[in-house]
Amino acid sequence: MNAVNMIPDFDPVLEKQVLSEQRIAQLYKDLAGFGEYELIQKESIGVMRSVVMANLGRQPQSDDEIMEAIRPSLKPGFRLRLADNGCSLSPCFDDLFYNPQWLAKARQFMGATLIKPQYVLANLCVAAAAYDRGHIDTPCYRGFGPDQSTSWLRQAMARSGLFEPWRRNFGNFIFWLYRDEYAGNFQYWDRGIDLPPKNIANPYHNSGLWAQNTKLFHRALSLGRPEHRQPLAGLDFDSVLDATDGSGEHWQIRNGPQVLAKYPKQSLRILFHWDFEAFDSLEQMRLVEDPKQQLSVEQMFEIFQSDLNGKGVELSPPTDPLQDENFKKLITENYQLSPLVVPENY
Repeated sequence: MNAVNMIPDFDPVLEKQVLSEQRIAQLYKDLAGFGEYELIQKESIGVMRSVVMANLGRQPQSDDEIMEAIRPSLKPGFRLRLADNGCSLSPCFDDLFYNPQWLAKARQFMGATLIKPQYVLANLCVAAAAYDRGHIDTPCYRGFGPDQSTSWLRQAMARSGLFEPWRRNFGNFIFWLYRDEYAGNFQYWDRGIDLPPKNIANPYHNSGLWAQNTKLFHRALSLGRPEHRQPLAGLDFDSVLDATDGSGEHWQIRNGPQVLAKYPKQSLRILFHWDFEAFDSLEQMRLVEDPKQQLSVEQMFEIFQSDLNGKGVELSPPTDPLQDENFKKLITENYQLSPLVVPENY
């Protein structure tokens, strides 16, 4: 990866006809029976810190300020993990996690010998305007894994380009289920942030993309009919999406018992996100677990401190860098990176 311009190692690859129609019909039922889906923005506070900073042109002071900045533009996009930490969370999703064909394609895409599936997310979204000007998924480093509490830090580490020797090698396969004609493009900046993005245009039902989303700025544009994209009244951080029956034909957004809106399944754009780690050898895989090869908090701080001091920015050691708001503010202020060419065709 070009750390300054955020260019991925491998060109994204588009795939058509990901699932059979029979599996798609069953998948709606499986999703309907799996539980409540929470707001994506509630979980992705680390990514949202960078989005808010890019939109406001300044550094948010705290997570509470991020929440308040996001609140007026909360989008009805919801998420549930179908597999996590290397484990499928239900037998009905095993084929989305341990898929032999996908494992083979992942090896080919990443040029790797070993593939270790990590998790599967399902993002369910309904009509909404888009505000995202491009983001990267939060990467992992040896010593700094997928703990949500460090997502803001790992975003800054990625943008700095200072921690590539410790970066873990993740890839992704994302695919969509969405039959409605009213959906904006999926855009990605695979040639660098200073060039226009490429587009995957609707219809993209049952299509997928092999990519490295932790090294690839990307975004989804506005969804649904223009007149349906107004903010949903009552939507808040504790709102949930769930199915009203076991068939997956009908869905609702609610705050506790209060129903805010109802939707047929055709109105849902469902994105599945399969993440995996790639290794060239068994020795490389063992390196990830080797305590001697982990980046420590002290090392992380010293690397940031050395780089910032070289730029004339003073960074004093906090007692606990992971909890210190001044450290968080200084790091995210000084390591900003986002697309420079952003089409305004929302």
